[in-house]
Amino acid sequence: MEYFYTTIAFVYGAILGSFSGVLLERIPRKEDFVKKPSHCVSCDTVLKPYHNIPIVSWIILRGKCAYCKEKIPKKLFLIELFTGLLFAGVIFLFGVSITMIVAVIVLYLLFIIYMGKTAEEEDV
Repeated sequence: MEYFYTTIAFVYGAILGSFSGVLLERIPRKEDFVKKPSHCVSCDTVLKPYHNIPIVSWIILRGKCAYCKEKIPKKLFLIELFTGLLFAGVIFLFGVSITMIVAVIVLYLLFIIYMGKTAEEEDV
């Protein structure tokens, strides 16, 4: 049962990581992240739902847009992967508990703050 929870935590972490990547990309550009659907930053084509599967789509598409073949930033893949591993690692270490919830929230927020600062430095 422990591996089941760890796998579920990884999947949810990757999904949250994917959304975090969207936020980190769109907020600095003052782009709407609620109403505007997922799209390629280069060609602005709206992506199909199966192009948005965290980690899997990036690997299948070989890190390129399905339409214009422009590179998708590796940073987005790494955010999804790291967030999934973070969630899985915390639940593996602490099990399903209050400690796990606190650890996930604190570590996730620290990671997002770090990634936000890194994104700011890239823009300068």
